[in-house]
Amino acid sequence: MVAQSAIVSLVIVISTIAIVVALHVPAQYRLNFDLPMDLPNRGIGEVEFGGTGPFRWFATQSTLELPALSRAPHRLLMEIHGFGVDSRQLLIRMNDRFAVDFTVPAGWSRVDVLIPAEAIQFSANQLSFNIQPLPPYNEDRLGIAVTRFELRQLAAGALGLEWIGWVLAALLLLLLGGFALRLPVRDKAIIFLTFSASVSYALTMWRLQTLTVWPLTLAALAVVVCGFWLLRWFWFARQQRGSVWFSRVCLIAGFLFVLHVAGMNALQFVDIDHRGRANHVLRIAAGQNDVVQDRLANQYEWGIATVPYSLLSYYPFVPLATLFSTTLQMTIVLKVLVSLLDATTPLLLYLLLVRSGYHPRAGFLAGALFAGLPVTHLYFHDGSYPTILGVWWMVVTWVVINEAVQRARWSWRQMALVSLALVVALLIYVTHTAFVPLVVGVASLLAWRAGDELKQAGQRVLITLAASIAAALVLYYGPYVLPTVTALLARLGEANRLGHDSLPSPLVGTLLEQMWGHTRVLPLLLLPLGLAALARRGWTWLAGVAAGYLVLMAVGVVVDYQFSLWNKHWYFSLPALAILAGVALDRIAAHHTAGKLMAAALVSYLLVESTVAWLLRVFLYRWSLQTI
Repeated sequence: MVAQSAIVSLVIVISTIAIVVALHVPAQYRLNFDLPMDLPNRGIGEVEFGGTGPFRWFATQSTLELPALSRAPHRLLMEIHGFGVDSRQLLIRMNDRFAVDFTVPAGWSRVDVLIPAEAIQFSANQLSFNIQPLPPYNEDRLGIAVTRFELRQLAAGALGLEWIGWVLAALLLLLLGGFALRLPVRDKAIIFLTFSASVSYALTMWRLQTLTVWPLTLAALAVVVCGFWLLRWFWFARQQRGSVWFSRVCLIAGFLFVLHVAGMNALQFVDIDHRGRANHVLRIAAGQNDVVQDRLANQYEWGIATVPYSLLSYYPFVPLATLFSTTLQMTIVLKVLVSLLDATTPLLLYLLLVRSGYHPRAGFLAGALFAGLPVTHLYFHDGSYPTILGVWWMVVTWVVINEAVQRARWSWRQMALVSLALVVALLIYVTHTAFVPLVVGVASLLAWRAGDELKQAGQRVLITLAASIAAALVLYYGPYVLPTVTALLARLGEANRLGHDSLPSPLVGTLLEQMWGHTRVLPLLLLPLGLAALARRGWTWLAGVAAGYLVLMAVGVVVDYQFSLWNKHWYFSLPALAILAGVALDRIAAHHTAGKLMAAALVSYLLVESTVAWLLRVFLYRWSLQTI
């Protein structure tokens, strides 16, 4: 015990030193001219393009917030264009401690200012610019056009203790989380060292941008740690001790939540449909269901205006409109809640495998692969919350069905629960009308033919599926069937339809590009081994489910070539890809140390790959089959 405490203490000291050293590396900041602003500001415009390239308008009164500057001299370099015909006076101030007056001519000029160390505050710093309006427009937003903006720290200097405390607070939260989950010392050491290395690199390269997003990261991490301690209290109340594998999958779930919440709420994150989804919720709350329905029914990427797009995935969030009545507020709330629900998927996959009789390690590996496959971030990129919620609910449905299948007899209550889960799965997103019957149907038919133990379960699920489809038709889909089928057939008859050869999206490509972009191929190579490992015990319900997903993938590949599915089949199949690859890796890990190292290496590689891909999307808006 003493030795373990010493190891943890040593790792904490090393992590602390690494972060503190990184915080004292001289900072530099360069204003970007191709993405949204990455620092808080007032009066700095969006990127525009002129004869010499991109530029930003600085308003007549504009400010830029600069967190965590060291008490050291800094050099400010700017290239600006004054426009107009007369010179104007530009006043540059740093925290009201330093000011310089600069004459801006009508054409190009360069600003080169040395800001003394005495002008820097240990708390937040504010760099402000004031200039007379540009005649004859006299608009506040038209101050000066800036094509280059750089701030460089010229020497070492002291940094405010509050900034060091803010960063080190994350180490404290990690320590508390590790104790709550009762993680082994080795796990804690890996977490601390990985975290400190990543944060140190980010602080060294992008100190100001990193500390701008840091409060979001810290808040999300605090929520996760609180959840861990609630779990610890639950274990204590029931006098239980959770499996170390479950603790590890909880860690994966927490990591996924923090990654998505902090990323999507970062200043420079480019919203696509995120605000549109929030606006839909507010419109539904205002009674404008028909307006939202008409908008969603017209799916331009498929060229069909009568898509039966159920609003079911929106309804749970409608009551929140009484508390969050603006689009911006609802956008933030949806980002948090959808991230939270999605982050429970690794836990559900763990539960599904363990309740099916597999080793907890297999459950952990499936959960880790769900987070590690790049496709897991795909629809957080564009804000397609119904797609995300649809896959999450499908995993919930599999857990419900799996519990029922293990019972020799079903009560009416169990039958109703399975039916309800399937009806919701069918209604929650439009593509589920094809995906859910195919996968559940194949799994049920295979179970029916497998033998006495599964035959009755297969029959029951198949009957329940038929009843659920009938209920979904009555509740919503019925009036849409004929118009949608007619429009689909007409669309397929068009020779030059959108999506026949190529689509205007960097996320659509050839099959090999999709395989690499969404999975990095290696997990796909493990699918046969995973299916063999599932079937090794005899044909089980879970093996039938996996086979159903494989049939869906095969059909999806063919359909996608003729009529682009926009990666929907890849994302829907994500749980099965994670399960099959997870079971395969568990089989490999069972063979001595080499197998364990191979499994750990592959999972670690995928987690790093998908995390880097997501961060590229968040901070640089690089998102394609070549970067994810």
